[in-house]
Amino acid sequence: MIGPAEQVREDVAAALAGAGFMIRADSGAGEPRELKLSERPDLIVVIDSADGPDAYSTAASWSGAGPVRPRSIVLVSSSERADRVRALTSGIDAVIPGDRVAVDLPIFAKTLARIGSPPPRVLLVETDPTQAETITQWLEQVNAKVTHCPDGITAREALVRETPDLILMDSRLPGLNGPSFARLVRQDSRFGLTPIVFLTHHDTVAEQIEALSAGADHFLTEPVDRELLTHLVVNRAERGRRLREMVHRDGLTGLLNHATLMAELEHAVEFGRRHGETFAFVMIDVDHFKRINDRYGHIAGDQVLLHVARIFQTTARASDLIGRYGGEEFGMILRRTDTGGAGVLAQKLRTALMEQPAVLGNGETIPVRVCIGIATYPEDATTAAELAQLADQALYRAKQGGRDRVEFTKEIRARLI
Repeated sequence: MIGPAEQVREDVAAALAGAGFMIRADSGAGEPRELKLSERPDLIVVIDSADGPDAYSTAASWSGAGPVRPRSIVLVSSSERADRVRALTSGIDAVIPGDRVAVDLPIFAKTLARIGSPPPRVLLVETDPTQAETITQWLEQVNAKVTHCPDGITAREALVRETPDLILMDSRLPGLNGPSFARLVRQDSRFGLTPIVFLTHHDTVAEQIEALSAGADHFLTEPVDRELLTHLVVNRAERGRRLREMVHRDGLTGLLNHATLMAELEHAVEFGRRHGETFAFVMIDVDHFKRINDRYGHIAGDQVLLHVARIFQTTARASDLIGRYGGEEFGMILRRTDTGGAGVLAQKLRTALMEQPAVLGNGETIPVRVCIGIATYPEDATTAAELAQLADQALYRAKQGGRDRVEFTKEIRARLI
């Protein structure tokens, strides 16, 4: 946090502390020193004040700090003072008005915190093994995780197993060329926002226009400058990750939003069809949530939903996908799971919620109960729409049957757990 000791700096400190950040304040210019990668800050907040150093120059110095550039740079300024064009050229990721710090900064910081700080995951598609080895070494030295594929066909198969933060590829690949591969990537909803950077061999303007039309974001001409490559990869990968978080995540709980959950369900069906994998789709409804809102207020209701989301995240497996289906309803995609496995997880979720009631800010506890509906692929249905419909019907039967019910799709398997 960089800026003079004014009230706005105290507001920024309070907002960041509430989001779980450790804070260090600097009233001077805050120029970046020779940092080790392990000392790299997650977030720099520069306060634009008439009594402080030039905020845009300070932001630019941090933005140009290479691999140790902060994961995000935020400018806090009065709406009258903010120069958004200059902010863009200075590498600032967000401009927050001073009177919106208490509301907007925690949202931004929590989004950043949810992403965590994993190394950028790069899919490198490069035919030349020497070039690929060199680039891999460069990127690994700035803490990037690189998956190398020699051609577009292999890279397409890799995308079934991995979700890279950035795709770096030769524009002229054997078989499936660069633009064709980029088109295939953009057709997959999971990778619509993934940055694609082409390594070009003095390609013509027409070839670059074709690549842009196919979905390319940037070009690097070989021989590639090492500093430019590493700086570009680190920053584009992390900005892309933040953008995907904002687009694909529910703003309150941090879980997948409805649209993304349904897109992942479509992908699970396609993957199951190709590889013969069984999975379950689970729908969960918080019992009598309206009563909670009516009795305790909507802020308390939000706290309960956050609590439920955290219980789900800590109880489910790392491979399970969890989303907020809408309102007080949640959805889960349980990979490599049959009916019995889904029932076991449903019992664990209910038990965890019963053992850990939601606790409000004033210390009051709220017991939370849920109803659950389950449908499995391919036993119950073979399309995403049918799975969602059948799980919803099973959930409805569970709610009609009373509290704390788990219903499976087929009536003969309906049971109370």
